[in-house]
Amino acid sequence: MSKFVRVRDEKTGAEYSTARVLPGHKVLHDKPAVDRNGQVLPAKPRANLGAAKSAKADETSASHTEADHGKGSNSVLARQATDKKE
Repeated sequence: MSKFVRVRDEKTGAEYSTARVLPGHKVLHDKPAVDRNGQVLPAKPRANLGAAKSAKADETSASHTEADHGKGSNSVLARQATDKKE
């Protein structure tokens, strides 16, 4: 049976159990790699929630900006209809 260790990927921040440590991973000596029955613990991915919130905020502000400045699709159609009448 292999000896598992808990590691953290320095690039992504994800934690998981492994039998071999790859470069760019830090061994977490204070965290168990297996449960009390000897089963490997599941990985804990680390999502960059700050980036996701920032991207969503950018999308929201961009759609409001287009609507506020008359660049939305409905405004363009209304402007084209007005231009044809004149």
